[in-house]
Amino acid sequence: MTLTDTATSELSMSTETITPETFDLLDWIQTGTVARRQVPIFIDHAAFAEYQRLTGRLKELGWSALEATRAERPADGPLDEPVNPHTEEIAALEEELAGVEERLFASRMVWTVRALSRDEIEATFDQCPDPKLPVPPKDGAAKAVHDKWMEKVSENQKGIRNADRTRELLMIQAATESVETARGVRDEVTVEELRAIRSRPHGAAWMDQLSEAIAAATNENAEPPVPTLPARSTSTRG
Repeated sequence: MTLTDTATSELSMSTETITPETFDLLDWIQTGTVARRQVPIFIDHAAFAEYQRLTGRLKELGWSALEATRAERPADGPLDEPVNPHTEEIAALEEELAGVEERLFASRMVWTVRALSRDEIEATFDQCPDPKLPVPPKDGAAKAVHDKWMEKVSENQKGIRNADRTRELLMIQAATESVETARGVRDEVTVEELRAIRSRPHGAAWMDQLSEAIAAATNENAEPPVPTLPARSTSTRG
């Protein structure tokens, strides 16, 4: 008996011992994995601006076309091929661009976030509930009472927005598995750190990127968008 035959035999035996009464669905679900996303964020915007300037100038000088020509040109190609008249400037800009790219990638942080369960999401509402709505004044109440109630409504709306922002940070904290940078790696972050990051210029946009990645992972469907292969068993298809 070959190894394949042995494995098949053992699989058949183990399958035969499983009955509707002994099959543990929750135990089987534990064999699954959780969706993750990686979010690269670059924090050196000055380097990015310089990168855009240099690549823009290089394209003006025919840089892309020149690179394509170099890639396609045979080693023994004719010597009378057209030569880019800006070769020296292109070489200098390429050297400058290499340094800028090094700066840019040194400023990169890569966040790895995972999908959240419904319980984890709902737990953020327990940690940070919305403020209670103010009780409206009775019919016929004085204008001063009504105005005071409107002030409380405005404060309540502000409180709801603040609670939404705090819950966003709580979900990012729960979903973050690691943050990798050129200086080191963190395997967790605190809400206070996230709040400080968000308060910086560009920080709110970074939090939006992370929230979108978490939502995408959480809502991911693992069913492949291809038909089942003919050789694959169809006994479990609905």
